[in-house]
Amino acid sequence: MYIYYPAHIKAIEQITCKEQSISHLQLIQRAGAGFVENFLQFVYKNALPVIVLAGKGNNGADAIEISNLLAARGLDVTLYLIFLTNKGSEEFNSLSTQIYHSVQCISVEEQQLQDIEIFPDCYLIDGIFGAGLSRALPESIDWFITRLNQIHNKKVAIDIPTGLQCDGTVETNALICNYTIALGTLKPAYFFHYPEDYIGTLLYTEIGLSRNFSAVSNGVLLDKSYIQHRIKQVPRISHKYQRGSALLIGGQYGTVGCMRLAGESALRSGCGIVTLHVPKCAVEFLQGSLPEALIEPDENFYSVGLMQNYEKFQSIGIGPGMGRQVKQNELVKQILMNPPAVPLVWDADALRILGDNPDFLNLIPPLSILTPHAGEFAALFNKKLYGKDLHEFALLMANQFQLIILFKGADTIIYAPDNRYYVNSTGNCGMATAGSGDVLTGIITGLLAQGYSPLDAACLGAYFHGLAGDLAAEQLGHNSLIASDIIRFLGNAFIQFNEK
Repeated sequence: MYIYYPAHIKAIEQITCKEQSISHLQLIQRAGAGFVENFLQFVYKNALPVIVLAGKGNNGADAIEISNLLAARGLDVTLYLIFLTNKGSEEFNSLSTQIYHSVQCISVEEQQLQDIEIFPDCYLIDGIFGAGLSRALPESIDWFITRLNQIHNKKVAIDIPTGLQCDGTVETNALICNYTIALGTLKPAYFFHYPEDYIGTLLYTEIGLSRNFSAVSNGVLLDKSYIQHRIKQVPRISHKYQRGSALLIGGQYGTVGCMRLAGESALRSGCGIVTLHVPKCAVEFLQGSLPEALIEPDENFYSVGLMQNYEKFQSIGIGPGMGRQVKQNELVKQILMNPPAVPLVWDADALRILGDNPDFLNLIPPLSILTPHAGEFAALFNKKLYGKDLHEFALLMANQFQLIILFKGADTIIYAPDNRYYVNSTGNCGMATAGSGDVLTGIITGLLAQGYSPLDAACLGAYFHGLAGDLAAEQLGHNSLIASDIIRFLGNAFIQFNEK
């Protein structure tokens, strides 16, 4: 699935109405029905009143339709029509004359916003401003949103929270929602990293929009269909040398467990041979706990720092638990000055070493994969950014240095050198645990060794890492999930894509 901006969305809706011989009002009614089904199935868990806020645009029209449908299901619904302007959209004006008698409808002028009664024991559905918002909120609405954010009730956005623009801009303020129910299309703002979680849990409503749209967005959702077309099946006649040889470099005294996690993950990704270059202190532990891996001890006892001959490997991952002392800095510098002729994955301490030495960025081999989380991203580029600013900067850096930047977060995004970005659709909050990133590094390095392109390795690696985490969470829950559980369920994730 593609991720679209408002101009795209408007064109898609126009094409849909023309192809299917329906009015835009009928499309809104279809969207309202889809919203209600999602709301009742996933959100409405307690028999509490529902308060719906409707602006005068098409988001408000959606809100009216949703109010009618919820009331028809027997829910206690109060609808506030918020009149910020004298002119409403055509669809809003039409639906505002068709409000069911079972809906308690209250019209509110801008100066009366403080009189709206909102209480904790209710569901609040937000339809004030939608995806078409492209300016700062009016002062009165800004104040109103601040007040709403202080009330602890379940908040649900129709398509997008008020104040959050489709492209990810937050001019002043935005409603912090527990759920956002997308209507027919995905918007960039759903996936960006903010200090506040405006989106909450994202639910998607299919409303039958046309697929005959020529303009292609630069944003892609990594879903099962995308992965299915790129995953390779293991040939019946194959041996370990045909399935790739990967090298992982890292570990120091006290953190060699990172290499244990990365090493097994690379093996579980399907890689034929995995070699771990680690300090001598790690040899006995790794040989005992991961006998399937080859162990290449560094000349140093406590850390790594020795340059090796990398010709026998098809991929290299560097950084897990490695440390940032003089030896490791020198190792990174040697690799950059004499880059191996194989794809590289940079993670953890290797990323921080790159950030400590800004000149190193220009030396990173093209199509290397960098896997920072928010803190590592800030250290790598010496910039602390959020939302749209982070997104645009990551696109710029990927293009400028011809790198693949895999930004790890609640919604992992892969930024490609050609100005495209790919949002992963798998994963959960339980994966925010020590070692999870080391598992991802191992998976990606293992996929690279098997001949996947760097972009495909990054996308498939993120997807299977997240899917394994989802399968683990189904069994263990979010609180108890640890990194090794992700490895344990990695095989189950790959099984879902085996040829039948």
